[in-house]
Amino acid sequence: MIQIIEKAYTLQLTESERELLTYLHENIESIPYMSAQKISENSFVSSATMTRFCIKLGFSGFHDLKYQIKQQLLQAEGNASKSNIITLFNKTTEDVDIHSLEKILSFIKCDSSLYIHGSGLNYICAKYLHVNLTTADRPCILIGDRHVLYSLSESMQEGTLFIIFSGDSSYDRYKKLAEKIHQMKGILILITTKKDSRLASYCDAVYCVKEDNFMYHDKEINPRIGMLTITQIIIEMYSSAYMLNNK
Repeated sequence: MIQIIEKAYTLQLTESERELLTYLHENIESIPYMSAQKISENSFVSSATMTRFCIKLGFSGFHDLKYQIKQQLLQAEGNASKSNIITLFNKTTEDVDIHSLEKILSFIKCDSSLYIHGSGLNYICAKYLHVNLTTADRPCILIGDRHVLYSLSESMQEGTLFIIFSGDSSYDRYKKLAEKIHQMKGILILITTKKDSRLASYCDAVYCVKEDNFMYHDKEINPRIGMLTITQIIIEMYSSAYMLNNK
């Protein structure tokens, strides 16, 4: 319940004003997009009642009330999104598979050529890993187009390392590339949100990140918080090893 409605319930209201309050409470998500006349008709109260109600709440009129309701709804939605992100972050850190991460780290620490790939939202994770590994003097190449990656795989040296970030780890999209890397005796690491990915049979290491979609402004989104968290842990592990080796 937003603050405006909570405050209204503490006021001394007439019967018609309470009917208006009940209507506002039950239809709060729609109120910012409704006219004063429509609300008056639907709640069976007069425009004078609406004006008195707004003044009792400390607003100059209905438009002022409607604006504040919209702002408080947006704030509440933003707080809910933050809560979802924090919950997802905590879940990711609690369920970290250190053994799998250490295996991935062992490949990254090798001197072989390293290509990092991700597209769409996954590109953010790929780029983040690329920037940090480069900063830590680990040469690597970032590639956003899987077709370019496939072309490179045809002439790669044995032991070349590929790290692919893919939320759904689409089998149809990456099967050809995975087969080529396997055929050329490359090393393939898959970081995905899809459990039991069919691509796993081609991979030398797979890390499955728990990701949950949630609603924001009536749209389902996946911010890749879990993937970014795991990427950060990989970076921290590599940086720690790098500093130890350079003391």
